[in-house]
Amino acid sequence: IVNVVSLPALDRGASGMSAYGASKAAVLNLTHSLSRELRSSSITVNAVAPGFIADTGLIEAVPPFLMPGILESIPLKRLGSVSDVAEAVSYLVQAKYVTGTVLNVSGGYRT
Repeated sequence: IVNVVSLPALDRGASGMSAYGASKAAVLNLTHSLSRELRSSSITVNAVAPGFIADTGLIEAVPPFLMPGILESIPLKRLGSVSDVAEAVSYLVQAKYVTGTVLNVSGGYRT
C-alpha cells in the first residue's frame, strides 16, 4: 500500500492550507498505523510526500511572482514531475523490506 501525503503533513503546515494539511496528516497517521497492523501479514504500507510538482493543477494556483523564490528554495532547482512521483511509488511498491516510511519527493525542499 502506498499513500500520498504532502509536505504540510510532515512539518509545520502552510498558511491557508489548514484543512488540506490536516487531512494529509491524517493519511500519514493512517500509514504509520496500518504499517504496524498489517506487518504480520507481510503487507507493507508506505507513503510518498510530493513537493512542488508541475502539471498537477496545484502549482498553477501559485502566483507567478512567487515561482522564482520557490525554485530557488528547491536544492535541485526545478519542479518535480508526475513521473518523479510515479518512480517513487513504484520503488515503494516493489520494496519488500520497507514499511512505515514516508519518501520525500521534493527535490530536497523542506518546509
